[in-house]
Amino acid sequence: LAEPIVTELGLAEHCAVLVGGDCAGHSKPHPAPLELVMARLGAKAAETVYVGDAAKDIIAGQAAGMITVAVSWGYIIPGEDPASWGADYMITKPEELLTL
Repeated sequence: LAEPIVTELGLAEHCAVLVGGDCAGHSKPHPAPLELVMARLGAKAAETVYVGDAAKDIIAGQAAGMITVAVSWGYIIPGEDPASWGADYMITKPEELLTL
């Protein structure tokens, strides 16, 4: 599902790896998809930042040992408060990632 979207948006050439929910045997909030990405990239969890727009993203990132960032935009369920998800950081604009 993600591949045609990423390609159409012209982002495919900027992705080292693309993993969907059906690639790792489990979906978020299980950490398996994030662990698969790190394995494919040779990345270490403590040096990896995971940005999410849902509580299950933050749960998965924490379970994988990653630094987590909650965002205030995206597919957030009405009434949800990203500040309550327990992420390491909370941002309101994408460019804020550059200053973390």
